[in-house]
Amino acid sequence: MKRITPIGLVVLLAACGPRQPPAKLDLPRPVTVIELDDRAPLRPVSVAGSVAAWRQDDVAFEVSGRIVSMVQQGTLLRGQWREGGEVKQQGQVIARIDPEPYRIARDNAKANLEVAQRELAAAQVRLDKVLPAQLTAAKAQVVRAEAEFQRNKEARERNAVSEVDLIRATADRDTRLANQAEIEANVAQQEAQIDSLRAQVLQAQEAVNQAEFDLGNCVLYAPFDGEVAELYSVAGGFARKGEPVAQLVMMDPVNIDVAVSAEQAASVSIGDTVNVFLPGDAEPSQGAVFEKSSVADQETRTFRISVFCRNWRHIPGVAPDDPRMKLPRIERFQELARQEARSGTGPVLVEEKRALRRDAEGEFVWVFEGVRHGDAIRSGMVIPMRKARVKTTDHVFNVQGIMTFRGLESPGDMTPGDVIAWDVPDGFEGKEVLMAEQQWKLRPGQVVTAVLDRYVPPLGHWVPLRALQTTDDRNGTVYVVQEAVVRVVPVRLTNKIGDMFRVEPVDEAGKQLVRTGASLVVDYVHFLADGERVKITQTRELAK
Repeated sequence: MKRITPIGLVVLLAACGPRQPPAKLDLPRPVTVIELDDRAPLRPVSVAGSVAAWRQDDVAFEVSGRIVSMVQQGTLLRGQWREGGEVKQQGQVIARIDPEPYRIARDNAKANLEVAQRELAAAQVRLDKVLPAQLTAAKAQVVRAEAEFQRNKEARERNAVSEVDLIRATADRDTRLANQAEIEANVAQQEAQIDSLRAQVLQAQEAVNQAEFDLGNCVLYAPFDGEVAELYSVAGGFARKGEPVAQLVMMDPVNIDVAVSAEQAASVSIGDTVNVFLPGDAEPSQGAVFEKSSVADQETRTFRISVFCRNWRHIPGVAPDDPRMKLPRIERFQELARQEARSGTGPVLVEEKRALRRDAEGEFVWVFEGVRHGDAIRSGMVIPMRKARVKTTDHVFNVQGIMTFRGLESPGDMTPGDVIAWDVPDGFEGKEVLMAEQQWKLRPGQVVTAVLDRYVPPLGHWVPLRALQTTDDRNGTVYVVQEAVVRVVPVRLTNKIGDMFRVEPVDEAGKQLVRTGASLVVDYVHFLADGERVKITQTRELAK
């Protein structure tokens, strides 16, 4: 029998005693996360569009003549407005031709009309008074001759008169009858002549109307609101009837043409809102679908969509709420120079209608303070002004009927090279003006991005429902992993598209956690507790 040593006994007794539980291991929970970014959950249907003028016409005179004045290119004009055939608004003038030949033609037509009217009046007097009197006298002569004939006839039967007397009485009766018939024929002829004269009066009246019409067409009015995009002639040139002299382009509204696939066209309806983005602009211009083509383009197999979009003018670099917008604005200016600029001879000139001003003390102009010709003058600049007194002469220099310059006897304290402001508002007595050369936001030929979705979701932090634990339809919590620890962050649910929610933290502490680049736990978030250690095993990307 084997003996148990004291040491073995101790070991045996220890092995037969109660077992101790193993130590618990504190391991991090594996999680899957998404990385937040500032985005929208849907990619809108964005297509390139081309801006086109809603209306663009070459305008022409309806008469021919020498052009005496014409607007400048780029001039914005108010157009004619007709309603029920009546002109409600005449519109502004594009150009004028010399009216004198048409005024002479009008006066000549009026004289011809007066002659025709007088001839008609004379013929009417002859018909109404002269011929009836002649016919009455002729009828009386016929009655007398007939009685004389009867008397001679009876006397001849009694041999009381000779055969010659009867023949004479017969001839006299026949002559009186013929005279009556001639007068009656003259009455019919006079009636026909009056009808002819009436037609001549109408013809003369139409000639007057045409002459008045031609005289009125010596002024060419804008047929619609638009901007003069191009001039085909200048003052002094000869305009032929129907030959274009200028191109007028309607700038507000504009038409945006886009080409889309059949699937995209099927999702768009007439009247749908379209957001139009210019390169570099975050704020869109809103338009509406105006037309959809029914047939695809044979070459590209795309469908054309026409978008109606309002347009507006703005001052580049100056926001509508900029304090500078409260200043008086000007767009144009001139250099004070002599008529012969190269040789420096001749009178000093200033534009008469746009620069020269008058008050109780006399004539003056507004001069840029501290600015000389050649200095950079850009839109958005605030420019100090000063008033300069001048004395003008009778010398006038006309530039093709577009501008009229007046010579200065004394330019005051100005010298050639000074810059004079145009179109300074009447009553201006301030110290500064804003250089505000306005431009159209959308211009024909420009390429823009058109977003055709009916709803464009705002940018923000959008997360799927599986990354949220919601308390109600407006509130919930998200689980942010920061330094391998879960942070529970309360959030507001501001927008929803499908199973995607746009979230915003409710406090500043949350904003430090829920930000672009943060890792949010997805799937099984209800098992997590604030402060729990986790291990990121997978990072997923949200579907674009």
